[in-house]
Amino acid sequence: MGTKRAGEYPSEIAARGTRTSRTAQGVALSERQSKSLGKAHLMFVMSTERLITHNRVYYWLRAKLTTPNTYWLRAKLIAFHIVRRLWHFTFNGREYHYLYHPYNWTWRNERAVELPIIWEEVEKVDAERVLELGNVLSHYYDVHHDIVDKHEKGNGVINSDICDFHMPKMYDLIVSISTIEHIGFDEDYPVRGETIIQPEKWLRVIQLLKGMLSKKGKLVVTVPLGYNLTLDRALREDTKSIFTRIAYMKRISKSNKWAEVEQREVHDAKYGSPFYQANVLAICIFESSTSR
Repeated sequence: MGTKRAGEYPSEIAARGTRTSRTAQGVALSERQSKSLGKAHLMFVMSTERLITHNRVYYWLRAKLTTPNTYWLRAKLIAFHIVRRLWHFTFNGREYHYLYHPYNWTWRNERAVELPIIWEEVEKVDAERVLELGNVLSHYYDVHHDIVDKHEKGNGVINSDICDFHMPKMYDLIVSISTIEHIGFDEDYPVRGETIIQPEKWLRVIQLLKGMLSKKGKLVVTVPLGYNLTLDRALREDTKSIFTRIAYMKRISKSNKWAEVEQREVHDAKYGSPFYQANVLAICIFESSTSR
């Protein structure tokens, strides 16, 4: 892919302003479907949904459960998610609610915790000053920031290798959700029918992202440990030479509850064991102001 310079992404930038997330689409669908309920049942649904307005994991179920013989099942599903909505976890001294969403079945994996952590950071910054490496957030939220993803097509997504990406501005926030571990590890580099592994490419990308930050910019990267062992080893040995701070979240139950832990508690982290997908997340933070 040829290198693109500033101003060569007009269609992607234009589409960013009209991007609509799957959550927003789902809410609209659920509101249309709720009109088919009887008045009493509709009042029940509306009163309970006020408790979970921004975590509608069940909207697609609601679209299916609209006949009289499914009302009670529908009520049970809503009650179940109200209880789940009350669950919370603590990270960096702050409380977050788990995110439950049908896309990628977040109640089964690390998305339930990494998305709330990252989204809180994104909401603090003007969207024009935010860059996301890897198209993840748009599947769950209504987003309008710049997104670079080498492979995944999407409304407003810039399809470019991050190493070839150039914009005329600096960013106040750059985020990447469970993407860095794939860079140079399981990307497609077809050469004579083979795949080239570039174990240090992720580090080059981190340095590039740092160079895109403003003087007070912040880089936040989540990494599931146990997937890319070369990257894991570098994070264990990091003495603030790459990131300002690395924190760890560990999955502690089959029901997908998580807790913040010290580095010594995650030295033997395995991907997919004992629980599904990531069992430990590294939240890696770099702040320009701290390093200067």
